[in-house]
Amino acid sequence: MKIVNRVDEIQGKMFEVERFFSDTKYEHLVKEAKDLYYKGAYDRLEKHLTKFPTRKELLTALTETLKGKSVFDTLKRIVEGKIVNDYQALKGLSSLYTHACIECERGNKEYRLLLVDLYERIGELMYKA
Repeated sequence: MKIVNRVDEIQGKMFEVERFFSDTKYEHLVKEAKDLYYKGAYDRLEKHLTKFPTRKELLTALTETLKGKSVFDTLKRIVEGKIVNDYQALKGLSSLYTHACIECERGNKEYRLLLVDLYERIGELMYKA
């Protein structure tokens, strides 16, 4: 049962890698991952998959590009729990979503990975507000 779960996890990660990192600066890693996957070299593939940035790493990189902008200050207040209402949080997250889209337009398509999560969080806040 544990082996099946491992293969399922690897397949899920491969789907994510192909969907969000193809046609990015990580394309060469995607091709290597596919080769390892088709060879059934799951041990090597698991290690290889750690070369892709995580959602957290991408979010950190994106917010770093926003330093000096009002959205950065809003996001910082969200993280610190200092946001007064859901509308402020919604404004900050929707701005972050916009900046992720801008990065994708600039060719940094790996930020697509953040779009679904941000969209879901924005939707949650919209229902609360």
